Amino acid sequence: MRPFPRPLAQPFAADAWRLLAVTLSILCVALICIQPLRVTDFWLQVKIGELIVHNMRIPNTLLFPFTPAQNAPFHAHEWLPSVLFYALTQAVPEDALGLPLGALGLLLFAVLVQLAYRRSRGCTPVALLLGLLAMVVENFRHVLRPEVLALVLLVLYLLALERFRQRANAASTALALLWVVLWTNTHGSYVLAPLIAALFALGTWLDTQRAGHWDGHWDGHWAGQARPRHCVGLGLAVLACALLNAGGLDSWRFVLRFTLGPDTADEWAARNFVSEWLPITDARVRHLPGLWIGLGCLALSGALVLRNWRQLSSVDLLLFAMFAVLSLSGIRFLVYPGIAAVLVLAPLVPPAWQSAQARAPLFAAVLALSGTIFGVAWVYGNTQGNFPYSAASPYTLTAAMLRALDNPALQGNVITTLEFGGELVYRSYPRLRPSIDPRIDAYGGRYYIGHERMFHHDAELTAFRRTYHVKYLLLDTRHFALLMHLPSWAAGHYTILSLDHKAVLLECVAKP
Repeated sequence: MRPFPRPLAQPFAADAWRLLAVTLSILCVALICIQPLRVTDFWLQVKIGELIVHNMRIPNTLLFPFTPAQNAPFHAHEWLPSVLFYALTQAVPEDALGLPLGALGLLLFAVLVQLAYRRSRGCTPVALLLGLLAMVVENFRHVLRPEVLALVLLVLYLLALERFRQRANAASTALALLWVVLWTNTHGSYVLAPLIAALFALGTWLDTQRAGHWDGHWDGHWAGQARPRHCVGLGLAVLACALLNAGGLDSWRFVLRFTLGPDTADEWAARNFVSEWLPITDARVRHLPGLWIGLGCLALSGALVLRNWRQLSSVDLLLFAMFAVLSLSGIRFLVYPGIAAVLVLAPLVPPAWQSAQARAPLFAAVLALSGTIFGVAWVYGNTQGNFPYSAASPYTLTAAMLRALDNPALQGNVITTLEFGGELVYRSYPRLRPSIDPRIDAYGGRYYIGHERMFHHDAELTAFRRTYHVKYLLLDTRHFALLMHLPSWAAGHYTILSLDHKAVLLECVAKP
């Protein structure tokens, strides 16, 4: 006699696999995303946010340095994160800022999984796998900066466009435009929003042509209900919303000029000194694990796209091409291959994977991947080499140095390094004013090169001190070593106020 079927066994097993896979995935993402603060320009953002909140206006110049650079124009395309970061510091202790960073990582993971879930027609394990892949690709630039917020808004925008594909109504349109407005006031990458909308419209038109003339290999389901005219209208609305920022057209000119091709040698030099703008072929970035992870993800996705391109819509192919070109143009853009993988790999899920019998092995694959990532990160840290309790950074000031700077008797102009200027502004402005801060795109390459030359030419350093009545220097160990080779150091023009393994605070004790 055949035994009676057990209808609850399979659903229970599937639910158990799902619960385990989701739980371990969340723990994995939390482990690689939570880390102590390690970027100094965060403090500059906080100070700008404080000024915006208190003065009810956005600064339009560099403001903080004591040199004429204070009057240089400041392009505040990141003003909204500045306000949010200021509010964050009012609510969260400094030593707990890694937790909001981890929360942003979990939020990004959640929207990536949701996008992959929709694209894969409801295949949860595939959505989790692609979400994990995208988070590992993004992790080498997962720091508390406006860029992370922009990535969340980018994926939310793509998710809204996916809904627009299926139903081009007022609700889906309004949702897409909402994310564009927020993105426009968050980060310069908002210039991608109209480009994505344009590719979306072009791809939708091409899909209508393919649906009428091709032999059925392409799954026309992904054309959705949106028509080309709907997509053109959405694109025009997105372009209008992308102009709703603090700088208007000037913000567009600044972002596009610095991203696509600076106009002057000074701007080219500035870009060359910003590590995140270096090309992927530069020797200075070859040691970064994120470089190879991003390139590997892009190569894998590209190979699968070439093999299965007939199963993808023209929208998918165009967006993948855009993200691929962007990813290869600079090290900072290698966060995009993971998002591109979600877009093009999720629709390639075979129909057989939707069956209940296939779910358990797929969830097992999720457990294997998340467990591997968790184990590696537990032993070696995330792709930046950091842990939830420890993040190495030579450019965050120690507690002893902060106590020295907190002395109210210290007042005046300070020669700082690029990295320390931001935190000095946050801690001590206007009592202490820096010579430079991390906004090198606004200072320009000529200013930065001249600032660096002072540590190699004593006459220039002496002239700078005399011209601007400099009283202090806040230097990292490399610049301090350069200073000790200059005649003014040997002549006893400086005295050490505070010294540790990261920085030295010097007082000028002799008039130049």
